[in-house]
Amino acid sequence: MPGSTVTILCSFTHPAGLEVTKVFWSINPKKGVTPTDLMMLQQYSDRVQYNSDIQENCTMTLRDVRRTDIASYHVKIETSRSTEKWLSSPVLFTVRDAPVLAVQTSGPAVEGRDVKLSCVSDCALRPNSRIMWEKDGHAMPDAHKYNENLVLYNIRSGNEGAYTCIVEGQENHRSSPLGIKVMYPPKNTYTSVRPVGDILQGSAQVSLRCYSDAVPPARYTWYRRTGETSSLVVSDKIYRIAHITSEHSGYYYCTATNVYGSNNSTDLHVNVQYPPKTTLILISPIAEVLEGDTVIMSCRSDANPPASFAWYWKGNRVQAAKQKNYSLIAVRSEDTGDYYCQAQNKHGDRNSTLIHLNVLYPPKRTSAFLFHKGDLNEGTSVILSCNSNANPPVENYTWYKKTSASTEVTQTGSGQFNTFTLSPDTVGVYHCEAKNSLGTQDSAAIEVSASGQVQWQTATLCVLGAIVAVQTLTIVLIHCRRKRSFGADYGDTGRNAGDSVTGRNTEGDDDYVNNDQRRNSLDIPMVSLQSSVLRSLPNNAHTDDVYQSLNPNTIEPNAVYHSLRA
Repeated sequence: MPGSTVTILCSFTHPAGLEVTKVFWSINPKKGVTPTDLMMLQQYSDRVQYNSDIQENCTMTLRDVRRTDIASYHVKIETSRSTEKWLSSPVLFTVRDAPVLAVQTSGPAVEGRDVKLSCVSDCALRPNSRIMWEKDGHAMPDAHKYNENLVLYNIRSGNEGAYTCIVEGQENHRSSPLGIKVMYPPKNTYTSVRPVGDILQGSAQVSLRCYSDAVPPARYTWYRRTGETSSLVVSDKIYRIAHITSEHSGYYYCTATNVYGSNNSTDLHVNVQYPPKTTLILISPIAEVLEGDTVIMSCRSDANPPASFAWYWKGNRVQAAKQKNYSLIAVRSEDTGDYYCQAQNKHGDRNSTLIHLNVLYPPKRTSAFLFHKGDLNEGTSVILSCNSNANPPVENYTWYKKTSASTEVTQTGSGQFNTFTLSPDTVGVYHCEAKNSLGTQDSAAIEVSASGQVQWQTATLCVLGAIVAVQTLTIVLIHCRRKRSFGADYGDTGRNAGDSVTGRNTEGDDDYVNNDQRRNSLDIPMVSLQSSVLRSLPNNAHTDDVYQSLNPNTIEPNAVYHSLRA
């Protein structure tokens, strides 16, 4: 190589008695032309040296080798006899750059495997040449070597760096650095979601991102987990969802993969939130509701986060009813009306449609009335009216009469009004019966006689006295109850005896709101008897100055008849 010193070893023998007179080297000799000694050439004169023993040695040393020294070299031997001289065969001389060293690996540097580094040259190294190794420019005296190869056992990221090999004695000639990058399969795979915080239905875009530590870089795949099965969603680092809906809620995970393995992230829960929707009421029983039954209404709504509930009756909030189930224990006719529930969470609210609760009951508060202006005399036209509260409405009214001369009760007519002319045959004690599909109820008895006014027997007067007392007590209770009944704000929600019918008792557990079974034992209609009767009279009816009525509560007619007969 340029600048080096080259020695061409050469020796010969000759016959005894023959003396060698000159040994020299020449280049590129030509036939018929005497070769020129290199010592005589200017470009060689100060760089060529011959061995002093010319009788057997023809070695030549050439210093400071140059590229121009490339040629065919011959040695010329002359003797004392002019006919005895020789010219050797050519020695081809080639000048090359310094040997090129390179580091080679036994294979990819995969984490956990063994890797062997070898130092190779483009020309043969001298036997027993010693190889030295450096990492990132620092000598590795403690490196594990095998036949001058560097072995990296159970390679890790700490083995990464630039490795160089050097032939000892030629420290100026070293290999180019070979970078070792440790490869490994994906690890520490994790996910994130953007935007951070609650994910609302209808958001413009939600992005699920996957990350992993891997060399070479990993490829990513997103899956959605449903129970024990998984379905492919997208093969990309980022899963973008435009206009997200509740249908996107679920568990997702990503898989990172490269040529050396794969790794899964943990599950990412996508929880899409939304205000209540499809709010509805389920009612039990779903068939006819009879007075005294237990009615349970349940509010259902699809919402995330789960909704809280409020109940409304006839447009007013039932303050104490805050659970999804609202229960009416021993339902009353006063509970009839329109109900709806409201579902609400932090994102909004929604009302159910109205559901009408129709409480059915047999006739009650059945009463008979006599209407007449002036005295009752023979030949006077008499009108009796029967009134009753029932749901479904009364189907028919039936009138019955009992006279003091007979022990039998006879039917005298049907319909709400019983009209007849007063005569000895029509005098007697009358009562009416109201009937619907659920039952019947008799009114109290009323006596009709031709004495100028209605004649009441002692038993009847006692009944009337009791009725007046009860009605007076009822009016007092109504007054107190109205003071306690809740208004727009529903401050009092108890439903005990004597409470307003709009009140609700909500004793119960978290799932049920129960009405108290206690009821007002005095179930008296809060209407004007006068106006009610007037509306039910036929057009030709005459009203009396004083309306006479018996207790509207149920009284067994036979008991009255027995009293009259006595």
